[in-house]
Amino acid sequence: MDKKANQHILLLSLSGIGNFLMQSPVFAALKATYPQSRLTVWVAPRGTKILAKHNPHIDNVMQMPIKKSTLQKHLSNIQALRREKFDTAIVLSPGNLVKSAIYLRLAGIPRRIGKSYPLGKNPHSSFLLTDTMPEDVTLHDIEQNLRLLEPLGIKNPLPTTHYSLHIPEINKQKASEILSSYKLKAKSYKLVGIHAGSAPDFLWKRWPLQHFATVAKQLIKRYGVHILLFGGPDEETQKKELQQLIGPHQSSLVSANLLTTAAIMQRCQAVVSNDSGLMHLAAASGTLTFGIFGPTNEIHTGPRGPKSHVIRATGTVPAYHTELNFNLGSKPHPSMLAITPELVLSKVELYM
Repeated sequence: MDKKANQHILLLSLSGIGNFLMQSPVFAALKATYPQSRLTVWVAPRGTKILAKHNPHIDNVMQMPIKKSTLQKHLSNIQALRREKFDTAIVLSPGNLVKSAIYLRLAGIPRRIGKSYPLGKNPHSSFLLTDTMPEDVTLHDIEQNLRLLEPLGIKNPLPTTHYSLHIPEINKQKASEILSSYKLKAKSYKLVGIHAGSAPDFLWKRWPLQHFATVAKQLIKRYGVHILLFGGPDEETQKKELQQLIGPHQSSLVSANLLTTAAIMQRCQAVVSNDSGLMHLAAASGTLTFGIFGPTNEIHTGPRGPKSHVIRATGTVPAYHTELNFNLGSKPHPSMLAITPELVLSKVELYM
């Protein structure tokens, strides 16, 4: 692919917030190598559109539903892709490769790149894709996605292996307004963030609220911090419950869009979180981040960056695999319960 080529490239980013942030180095690497290319990212209605709209490497954002669509809606989506006349499409991981490959082929996109995937008796199918890369289970999802650029002549883009997140000034100003509204005393203006939630389908990777409360109360007692409780609109009840456990005067609820949330996280001394999109948002904002891991694999989805740390109980191993285990129940997995508040405190206090 000629570096001066005016290619129109479609990137399928149909997963959640954390996955989008782990895919963001791909956008940076493509633009750095092929600055004349036009990048369009297709996102699902899962909260990532605002991040894509403000990513300086993305030229256009499409948001179309991918679940519970009628045949007519699927055909409409395919027609929308066909009208764009894309030269190349890349199915970023994770994603539904069979459905995506069908979409891209019917949309008439000449070059279709993705990870090889199991189909029937073939564990490494490339059905309807023109270029595939096998999964390497030793790699983080960031590197896994960057490998999808190899068919385009982009190999080992080392400077781009961290997240790409741009926080506009207007969101930083809004963050200041929100923090001012809490009317915190100067002696308590040391902030520690907590995200105790996860996507609704992943309740099994939530550390118990009581454990988060224990850590928070000890940090308040020892360091005089004020706790900020982060979470999405569907986590309001959980946030309020945790606030009651910690104490309403020692903690505040944060409700803001993702970019303002990232700006508030930048003002925190540290953020402690389950493995979640907001954990990656904290790490992407450059904040000291502690990710609590049990059934998910930190090798693949751990927070990335020099200020990012993983907390795992000794003797526990990941139990979840994207392709094999979609649901591990509605209660915290045993590997999460094995993590004690004392373990988390010991890790966090090293940096307080």
